[in-house]
Amino acid sequence: MTRVAGGLWVRARRVLRAVAVFLFTAAVLLVILFPLLWQVRSSFMTRAEVYGSYSLMPSLPTVSNYVAVWQGFRFARSFLNTLLVTASVMIGTVISCSMAGFAFAHIRFPGRAALFYLYLGTMMVPFAVTLVPSYYFVARMLGWVNKLPSVFAPFFLGNAMGTFLMRQYYATQPRELIEASFIDGASWWTIWRAVMVPLSTATLLTLGVITLRDQWNNFLWPVIIIQSDEVKTLSVALKDFALNRQASFATIAAGVVMATLPMVVLLTIGNKAFLKGVQLQGVSR
Repeated sequence: MTRVAGGLWVRARRVLRAVAVFLFTAAVLLVILFPLLWQVRSSFMTRAEVYGSYSLMPSLPTVSNYVAVWQGFRFARSFLNTLLVTASVMIGTVISCSMAGFAFAHIRFPGRAALFYLYLGTMMVPFAVTLVPSYYFVARMLGWVNKLPSVFAPFFLGNAMGTFLMRQYYATQPRELIEASFIDGASWWTIWRAVMVPLSTATLLTLGVITLRDQWNNFLWPVIIIQSDEVKTLSVALKDFALNRQASFATIAAGVVMATLPMVVLLTIGNKAFLKGVQLQGVSR
């Protein structure tokens, strides 16, 4: 009888623990997702209903706010500019960080460890510190003010975080694989391109998704280097649109939803590859 009671008590504690974890997780998700849900709800309301109702559902949904955003701040042009910038930075970052990570992981050269740690040290330097030198180089030396290349030029060759991520993955690959490739007559370039890149697809996808997310939301550098409406990215154009006194909160909410939706779709599609890459990120030899 005592054993039966003890078993029931253990099961009851497990159930209570699971219920507590579920409720806590649901509460955290509600806090995190509530602002986004509020933005979506407001984007389908009229100006009067946004400021006069606290309901989570619009009484008469309307898409007029989305039409106003599409026509008001040239959403299509800004979207295309952002897409070109993020795609360029992603391609440059994936290639550069993959090559650098492979070199730090397998190519032995004098000062490799010191150079790697020095490179990692740049992660501690805020971008605001390098803002003035970057602007001087891009604007004065290259003359790329108000041009799309000026937006992605400082980020095209990757970053320390991406190189560290790729180096950690490549370090898990056995040295025998490199030696076998050398026996077959492959060079370092061939080994990286034909052997390592196909093996690191999940990690490369993870790096690409992280880069796209960061560049899609990048605001500080574009707002400094761009003044022309023709080459403004979504973050800058949306901020200018929000400063317009005729733009209501409902219209601004519609713009935020339209600017956020591509990243939501991308993360949903690449969810499995992203999680797999994150799991591989912490593995080192």
